[in-house]
Amino acid sequence: MGVSLMRNGKILATGENVSLGTVNKSKVSLGLSATYGQTGNKVAAGTVQSVIGVTFIYE
Repeated sequence: MGVSLMRNGKILATGENVSLGTVNKSKVSLGLSATYGQTGNKVAAGTVQSVIGVTFIYE
């Protein structure tokens, strides 16, 4: 199993920078989600856990 990070339904490449535009004091939806995907020919039942690191840079 693999994990894909998406923004507004579009898969993001590893290390891809994404501009979120201007963010102020209001609540803002970042549109981020993650999904599991099959990476091999065979899938077996079981439990899956993952950790994704996201870095935010303020300019």
